[in-house]
Amino acid sequence: MPSGEGTKECSYTPNQVFYIRSVYVFGVLMWLFVIYILSLLQYDWFVLLLLCVPLLLFTWTWTRIPWFVTDYEKSVFNTNYLSITLLVVLPLFFNLSKLNHDCVALRIVIVAVFFILLTIIDIWTSPVGASVMKHFKSVAATIGVFLLLIAVYIYFTELFCIGPVLCECKDEASCD
Repeated sequence: MPSGEGTKECSYTPNQVFYIRSVYVFGVLMWLFVIYILSLLQYDWFVLLLLCVPLLLFTWTWTRIPWFVTDYEKSVFNTNYLSITLLVVLPLFFNLSKLNHDCVALRIVIVAVFFILLTIIDIWTSPVGASVMKHFKSVAATIGVFLLLIAVYIYFTELFCIGPVLCECKDEASCD
């Protein structure tokens, strides 16, 4: 039985379901575009695994939207990712900029910060639009967080020249 059926909780209207599903389709397309632009398919199996997770999350949410209830939004969409971003990204960002101006991880961090900053923009709209915007923020946060995870992984594997990540060391002997 769907979670909104037979209870006082409100489920999404068919119109809301359509728009929210459109957000997740847009999220999949945006994620694929980011993967292409940042050339993230060239890395090892762990990065490829991380690249698959947002696609799975977006697809799962797309299929489950008709059974979600609007009351669920109150508990799920109350997290502010800005504080997490500042704690993780700023020290990493300053280290990357000092060490290497052409670092792949630095470009990934910049794109991740862009997506996470999109989550703090509030657009005032109708109640239907507010639900859609909450899902858009969720998609942007998911993309940003997974880009951060990938950037941290690439940064440390390149820093210590470990793993099958693309590692370009100035001193080839230090990579062995």
